[in-house]
Amino acid sequence: MTKRRRFTAEFKAKVALEALRGDKTIQEIASRHKVHPNQVSTWKRQAVEGLGDVFSNGKDKARADRESEIHDLHAKIDKLFMKHPFYGSRQMMRTLQRDGIKIGRHRVRRLMRLMGLEAIYQAPRTSKPHPEHRIYPWSLKGMAINRPNHVWCSSRTAFCIWWQ
Repeated sequence: MTKRRRFTAEFKAKVALEALRGDKTIQEIASRHKVHPNQVSTWKRQAVEGLGDVFSNGKDKARADRESEIHDLHAKIDKLFMKHPFYGSRQMMRTLQRDGIKIGRHRVRRLMRLMGLEAIYQAPRTSKPHPEHRIYPWSLKGMAINRPNHVWCSSRTAFCIWWQ
């Protein structure tokens, strides 16, 4: 039984380039390098298919990988939001990090905004006055303030002092 031969990438490239040149037939190239003709044909096809990657500098593949990653991230955020609609960007980030995804809060916030997701929670009603609270009239209404130190106001005590 013969031992299986392993060929280096440089050797395969050299044979494939020779086949691409077209000076000799695949049979002649195979017998010269002592390989099977099917291997020469396969290496030639792989060289032709891989030439685009040589000139693309890996940017197209990186872009496709990044788009795939973003699509997966959108799906995971959407799935989490459907399960927990009250999660904001901080809690969503923590949950994604627990699942092994390295992501920051601002990226989660941006993606949630792009997806139109907003946490559902009871908002504080700080500006709505109590119905029994007395409303005081504004005592300076209609008064012309025309000199310095004419009117003094304090927000803590909610009253104003003015001099005639």
